[in-house]
Amino acid sequence: NFNNRIQKLNRNGNGNNLNFISFIGDEEGISDGQLFYPTGLFISQKSEKLFVSNSKNNRIECFNLNTGKFNSNFGNNSKNQIENLNQPKNLLINESNNNQIIVCNYFRKPL
Repeated sequence: NFNNRIQKLNRNGNGNNLNFISFIGDEEGISDGQLFYPTGLFISQKSEKLFVSNSKNNRIECFNLNTGKFNSNFGNNSKNQIENLNQPKNLLINESNNNQIIVCNYFRKPL
């Protein structure tokens, strides 16, 4: 098994060592908030959210940046086939343009 999680670290006083703070996604799974092969992330300071490309679950997960608690997800099991994601790799959120989300998707055109 792999570590299917995002680790939050900070540097100590001299910047040479990293200290573990917390992590998001403590076990592999398919339930909301569980990660399976996370491949990319975007931190929104504006909304205090962390967005994660959850590749093998074919969706984007959204977590509270400060607490790490699951907020929402999208991209999997949408009624609109064009909105379904296939192994999303990376993402970018244009916070200056109505929070437009751009996703690098496997074998599909970007949203």
